Amino acid sequence: MFDGWITWTNVFYILGLCLATFGTIVSAKWRSVVKEASDVFRALDEALEDGEIDSEEKEKIMKEILQLGYAGVRAAWFIGKK
Repeated sequence: MFDGWITWTNVFYILGLCLATFGTIVSAKWRSVVKEASDVFRALDEALEDGEIDSEEKEKIMKEILQLGYAGVRAAWFIGKK
């Protein structure tokens, strides 16, 4: 009865849908964390353009990482209170 439905193509399609759904849920609930993580990666990208990281760039990266941690704690605290 379900011979034509269960194929590798359909399995990968369903896995892709599940992954996209999970990403959407995480993005919706943890939006600030995702934004701060992208800021950290952007700062790292900018710092590594010349191949070296100087003290100002290290400071900027550390500030971004602290903001990411703060956003994570804020989101976890808010989610935990519900």
